[in-house]
Amino acid sequence: MTTAILITDAFPLGSITETAFVVPEIEALAKAFARVIVIPTTALGPADAIPLPPNVEICRDWVESPLWRQKWRRALYLFTPGLWRRCGSPRTFTNLTFTAASIAFERWFLHRFIKGDLDLKDTVIETFWFDFPTAALGHMRKHIPSLRYVSRAHGHDIYTDRALKPRAEAIDQSQGIYCVSGFGADYLKKLFPGSADKIHSAPIGCTKLLPAHMAAGHKSTDRQLTFMSIARVAPGKGVGRILEMLRKLAVARPSTSIRWIHIGDGPLMSVLKSATGSITETNLSVELRGTRHNPEVQRMLTAEPIDWMMLLSDSEGLPISLCEGMAYGIPAIATDVGGVSQLVDDDCGLLLPPDCTPEEFVRGLLPYLDSDIRMDSLRRGAFEKWKRHFNAPALRHDFVARHLLPQK
Repeated sequence: MTTAILITDAFPLGSITETAFVVPEIEALAKAFARVIVIPTTALGPADAIPLPPNVEICRDWVESPLWRQKWRRALYLFTPGLWRRCGSPRTFTNLTFTAASIAFERWFLHRFIKGDLDLKDTVIETFWFDFPTAALGHMRKHIPSLRYVSRAHGHDIYTDRALKPRAEAIDQSQGIYCVSGFGADYLKKLFPGSADKIHSAPIGCTKLLPAHMAAGHKSTDRQLTFMSIARVAPGKGVGRILEMLRKLAVARPSTSIRWIHIGDGPLMSVLKSATGSITETNLSVELRGTRHNPEVQRMLTAEPIDWMMLLSDSEGLPISLCEGMAYGIPAIATDVGGVSQLVDDDCGLLLPPDCTPEEFVRGLLPYLDSDIRMDSLRRGAFEKWKRHFNAPALRHDFVARHLLPQK
């Protein structure tokens, strides 16, 4: 194989969060293939100034085409003959628009690459998200057997209604669908039992941008605790619940100064700001720092003592925000949803029930608050968990070698 095509969501066109996921993949692909073509399927802003290997090129033809820029043109595909047959059941509006998008992308891809300069026998395609481009490739391969593609699958493209969209064909025709967690793989296998042999687990991990650094933590005698969370302030992400938990902890530990730093923005930010404005616990402070690029976030992890990373989502794939904290030796507190238990356990953090109450949170945390020995053990365990199982460069190179390159 000499060419790899990577289909992203928005990277590198204004994708703040996606960058941390995609860049390690591109670096691994660039070392294995002579040519790497990255195709973003949406544009959220101007191109990010991210240095890429010289053999990597960004194809903007799709996002600059009338199909993407003019919604009415995409809407015309709702009247494509055979749309209902490809959509399958249930024929909801969501499924119909998903199928129409896949048809539009398929026709663009055929014109741009299959009828262009792409040599299929020397090309492999990867969709970084299990979305409509994967469905388009699945339908194409029925007519072009030499087409070879795989797809990653994460969280929102597995557990939400996206997973119920017409994608059985996309799985069946692929060389493999690779979920970031074993939980996600099992979930998809239950949805699509006929294609279970095509569904696998392949974690993506995270890259430690400051390899020589570790995070500092407070000692029990400091009477200080700092929690950090990184998440969209949106329904299902549980950011408001973090405030409830920490308020309860502040009441239980009145002599301890508790600080919460949150990174991220979203539709519920005004609600969160209103809630933080009504805090009565004088030993609790909150810093809502909004959206930050990944390099800046990783610098924050080592710039001052951070004791715990927190994530209380209702649903997750395998959260990279916790993984990044663990790379710097920060234990994690998280709800046991999705693939979180593959990352967080008793050796590196505190795993809470999905419906955890503030009282349960405080009881679970208390054994660590006055024991430097236990906290030091968790810090070591967090770093070792990342080093052995979630080191992105090692994981990505292994993925490319095993699943994208021809096997001898």
